[in-house]
Amino acid sequence: MMNQQFDVVVIGEGIAGLSVTLELAKKGLKVAVFEGYTFGGLVLTINQLDPHPLGEVTSGADFASNFLMEIMDLEVERYAEFVTGIEKLDSSYLVISDSLQVEAQHIVIASGAKLKSLGIPGEKDFEGRGVSHCADCDGAFFIGSEVVVVGGGDSAMQEALILAEYASKVIMLIRGNELSGSASLRAKVLAKQNIEQCYQTTILEILGEDGVHSVLTQSLFDQSQKTLACQGVFPFIGLEANTQFLPREIQLNSQGQVVADDKLCSTLPNIWAIGAVRAGGNGLLLDAIEDAKRVCKNIISQ
Repeated sequence: MMNQQFDVVVIGEGIAGLSVTLELAKKGLKVAVFEGYTFGGLVLTINQLDPHPLGEVTSGADFASNFLMEIMDLEVERYAEFVTGIEKLDSSYLVISDSLQVEAQHIVIASGAKLKSLGIPGEKDFEGRGVSHCADCDGAFFIGSEVVVVGGGDSAMQEALILAEYASKVIMLIRGNELSGSASLRAKVLAKQNIEQCYQTTILEILGEDGVHSVLTQSLFDQSQKTLACQGVFPFIGLEANTQFLPREIQLNSQGQVVADDKLCSTLPNIWAIGAVRAGGNGLLLDAIEDAKRVCKNIISQ
């Protein structure tokens, strides 16, 4: 059986993938997109985008849905499949999943990233029983409770602010000496009386029985350890790029992101990288959308 052929295959339906799919389809290219989870990616966990890329007030789910509705009005082939491999052919590429193979002249890697795990005892044991990665989803379960947010960047601060509306106290465990990320979020976090910051502190273990009841922490200043009572733990220590399916010929940086040139092309010709999976990508929505526009322009110009 002949493989179905496309001008472009997009891998991932996060905001970067949805954006580039829409741009390419509008230009009349034959496009297919693969997504093994659900469309939208990590943006689906955000109840209110702050700041919003278009200056509006809406949720991440609504924002992603608007892209998807436009795509569904166009002739785009969508596959609910994880890509498991990519093979080089004479003048094109073969994109492989568990149940099918398709051929493409160009591939856009928009597979995004997943939240890094803490890698400590108790994390997996209490997943869904006190350990969560979504304050919007689970915050209401912690009304009047004390919770811990691990991290001090934009994502951690956003989660802390959401949790502060439910929890009696939010304790942020931060490895550095200060909060990182945007000044506006820092100001909001520092102004919240029920958000407490523990700097130069790391988490060693999550403790509990039927659910979480405390965490074991360690000071990076004097190595002293302390047990903090809490009922919830929300880890936000950064992102890990989804690149496990890529061929060895595609160069990755030390953080596992795809190395791309100034045109956003990887070390294999006509394989492009956009969004959080790209080296230098920061996961911000505006940057993901801008990446999509640049790649579309570069593909069209060839």
